[in-house]
Order: sequence, then C-alpha cells, then structure tokens
Amino acid sequence: MKVWHLWCAHCADEVVRWLDGRVTSMLKASLADRTAKQYSSAAGQFLLFGVWVYGAEPFLPADDWTLCRYLVWQARTVAPENLSGYLSAIRNLHLNLGLRWTELRDRYRVQWLLKGLKRESALVTKRKLPITPELLSRMRACPRLSWGDPRMKVVWAAFLLAFFTMSRKDNLAVDKVDAFNPRLHLTRGDVKVLQPGVHCTFRRSKTNQLGTRVHRVVALAIPGSPLDPVAAVEEAFAVCPRVRPTDPAFLVPSSRGFVPLTHYVFVGTLKHCLRAIGVDPDLYSGHSFRRGGATFAHRLGVDPLLIKRMGDWSSDAYMLYVDPHTPEGLVSLPVAMSRACAALG
Repeated sequence: MKVWHLWCAHCADEVVRWLDGRVTSMLKASLADRTAKQYSSAAGQFLLFGVWVYGAEPFLPADDWTLCRYLVWQARTVAPENLSGYLSAIRNLHLNLGLRWTELRDRYRVQWLLKGLKRESALVTKRKLPITPELLSRMRACPRLSWGDPRMKVVWAAFLLAFFTMSRKDNLAVDKVDAFNPRLHLTRGDVKVLQPGVHCTFRRSKTNQLGTRVHRVVALAIPGSPLDPVAAVEEAFAVCPRVRPTDPAFLVPSSRGFVPLTHYVFVGTLKHCLRAIGVDPDLYSGHSFRRGGATFAHRLGVDPLLIKRMGDWSSDAYMLYVDPHTPEGLVSLPVAMSRACAALG
C-alpha cells in the first residue's frame, strides 16, 4: 500500500509539472512574438530604473508615485502617446509575478500625469507622409538608382505590392534573416501571378494573429507602366527562381546566399531611393506605403469599405490616413488604382 501511495504521488507530481509547463507555454503564446519582446524589454527597463532609484528599498508592487516617476523619466525620449505601452508591460510583469496590480482606470494620479505630459511635452510626433504614385515614378526614372541590381528588383516588387495591396511591411518582410516562419510570413506559394494581376494570400497579420482566416488581395497589372506590379514580381522571382512554395516570397542575394527580405533592407532601400530623388527620407517610413495606398484609393473615390477590406483594417483607423474629402462616384479599388497609375505614363 505504501508503495502504491508513493507511485501515485510520483504520478501526481509528473502531472503537475506537465500542467505547469503547458500553462506557461499557453501564457507565452497569448502574446504575439513582437509584443512579447516589447513587453520583456520594457519590463527590464522598469526594473533597472527601480533598482537605480530605490536601491535596496522594495519598489514592487509599484505604487502610483513610482509609476509617475518612471513615466516622467521615459518621457524624455518617448512620445507621451507611446507611454501606455510601457504601462502595459509593467502590468504584465506584475501579473506574471503574482503581484497586486491596480488598473490604470483607478490610478487617477497616473492618468493626470499622462494628460500633463501630452499637453506640455515639447516632443512633437509627426505622422509620416504617404508614398504616392508620383514618388514611385520618380524613383523608377531616377538614373542614380540601379534598378538592374538583383536586390533592387526584389525590393521594388515589395514596394509596389505594399502600395497596391496596402500591406504592412511585416506582411512582406521579416524582422531578422533567421526569423522567417512559413506559417507566419508570406511565402512564394502565397504570391501568384494570374490574370488579371498578382494575387497575394496573407495567413497572419496584426489583425489576424491566430491565423483564423486568410486575407486575399490582388494588385492588377498595368501593362507598359513602370509601376506594373506583375512585371515587378516576375522580375523579382526571376532573381531566385528555384525555390519551394514554402520559401520566403521575397529573397535577396547576400554574402550568405539568398536570404529573406528584412525590415532593415526594405526601409533602408526606401530611404536611399528618396535621397536619390531629393526627398527628405525622414518624412517617410515603411508604413508610408500602406498609408499611401489608402490615401490614393480614397482620393480616387473608392468605397471606404473596400479600402478597409483591402488593407485588412479591423477598425476605422484607416480614416486617420486619408483626406476626409471624397469625390463623388465610388469605383472598384484595384481597377481605380491601376487605371490612375496607367494614366501617369
């Protein structure tokens, strides 16, 4: 009987360890990889701040005054509207450690401080400008840019798809070369050149982190135009033709062979192109393609619901990007964009 009890106790311990492991894994899986990394970084900064300010004196769980001190410290370099992300990370830290946490809605002093920082901060955050077809045309016509270079061909195709499909740069490029995951990122098999254009299937995104649906969009061909997405994608794929359907959609040559297109290369090339045509690169970002596509479609009179669907917005946040004045007459989104770009010559 004693042996039986010992065996049962051993089994129970194994089950508990397994359960704890699964709970830990699922808690980690509840956050997107990028969010988890951001939380980890912000929590680490808060802990370092606490040790620096309080020394051996306990500062957890954090009271309102500690949070206010930390927010004022971060506001030296962080825009006030971005401080809420740091508070979310601190909240997550407390919950993971089993510490008492008072929600922000009940922390009136912290709320007042945030309002004060937003009102008096000298840090002015400017929304990045949208990419336009005119800018893209100037880039393509610029003799200082080597469009025959294989890397430039690949990035150009990503530029046009980002614009015409209103994609986030995360949809087309990866954080780091070794971060590619075919279940999360765009693959060669997800991008198909079929009549009447380039068809893209996005399986994961900011608004579809669990992959519960697929988002399909098309960028129509613009024959004879330097902004033709079909010609651009065909040239990009010819740079590295022998790939599997599960390989990255956009591969660029490097000293390591062909590697996935990264955010660094995508944004860096954009800045390089803007400088080449005499435009301040600091006014634009990788998100400027998404904003540019939405703005362009809106000005052409495309139904706002179609813009929302094309860009896979889960809310009406896209309206922050566009001019509120809409011409009369609503038309199909891909057709409107391709016709307007074709008219540029």
